Amino acid sequence: VLRKVLLVSFWLGPFYITVRFLLGERDVTNIICMCICYSIWGLDLILSIVTKILHIVGSYKQYKVCKDGLEYLKAVHAARYRLYFTGTKEKVEEYSAKIERLGTVLLNVCEGSISNNQLSKKHTQKVKEILNQTKKLMTTVH
Repeated sequence: VLRKVLLVSFWLGPFYITVRFLLGERDVTNIICMCICYSIWGLDLILSIVTKILHIVGSYKQYKVCKDGLEYLKAVHAARYRLYFTGTKEKVEEYSAKIERLGTVLLNVCEGSISNNQLSKKHTQKVKEILNQTKKLMTTVH
């Protein structure tokens, strides 16, 4: 209850002071209070904008990590496929183990990003597609 009362007074106080200022009842105390209130509001607005921008940038970076991881996994998968025809069995097994490790890490990172709500809605859908492609690459041989 106290929090609600303080919030209402925080919104109505500067409004009352501004109305008095506009009506010509200029007082040094009112002017100082009005400047302080508007400065706090401006700072709050700036901080909320910066926070939203940082969230958008962080979301894109997390998506980019998942996307780059998938591209690298595809490259390793293609290299393993070529090794079936030109390489030795040991090399194929080495690349298979590498695909397994990379796929597991990629799945963990992508699932963690989705479960922690670090992504925007658009990036969440794309990361879900990356998860499906990763699972598919981990289960297919070629």
